[in-house]
Amino acid sequence: MSEAMLYFDDKYFEAVIETLLRLPQPLRPSRFRRDEGVPKPKDVITDIPRFRTFLDKGLNGVFLYAERINYGFVNAGPGEFYVYVTDLDVQNASILMRDLGRLGASFGYAAEIAERYHRNRLVKKASYGIEEAWVGRNWHRYVPGLYWLTVIPESLAKQHKVSLEILKRAALTVEEPAPGVWLLKFYESSEHWLAHSGKLDRLCDETPGIFAISRVRPAFEEAKTFLETAEVLRAWR
Repeated sequence: MSEAMLYFDDKYFEAVIETLLRLPQPLRPSRFRRDEGVPKPKDVITDIPRFRTFLDKGLNGVFLYAERINYGFVNAGPGEFYVYVTDLDVQNASILMRDLGRLGASFGYAAEIAERYHRNRLVKKASYGIEEAWVGRNWHRYVPGLYWLTVIPESLAKQHKVSLEILKRAALTVEEPAPGVWLLKFYESSEHWLAHSGKLDRLCDETPGIFAISRVRPAFEEAKTFLETAEVLRAWR
């Protein structure tokens, strides 16, 4: 199973909700809750007044539930949010990335959790304990990475001087779900990520403007104290 994450400007919140409610049945949410857990029986999206009141309280902490798929909405900073989606199979991930990507996503990916860890997670055993950190996720500073499915708008590529033509040539399939928004599939199925990780690692390493964890790991592993490690991570969170 895969996960997905897509970043949006706050102005797209209602459009994202409306799109989710038009998706095919396996992807379409039917229940809601203000925090993670089991929704109450009365918290069903078909109760429009109740659901509307729920949405009017703000996007942070919104959780929507389909039969097997969960959607979490998180404030990602001033004026933006991301949607985090879990338990996607290959077919549903492709549909979701295409339909949400065309709305105006700032950046998005779908991948096995293991691939996401490989691309953006650092772990080491230090004298002060186990240090774990997410790095390379700030699309304002770089393209956060390349994954099984990756949504990249032309505006983001231009912002970070990334050659879209190089990425398109490396991709297995290329779609343009909306003008200027590209959905790149780098291999056929998310579960095959490890067999293709070397290719994508090299592409991230060699393409200016794309985050590559290889640029951070040596300094992270060499840092001896908590403060030294924090200083290394400060530039890459």
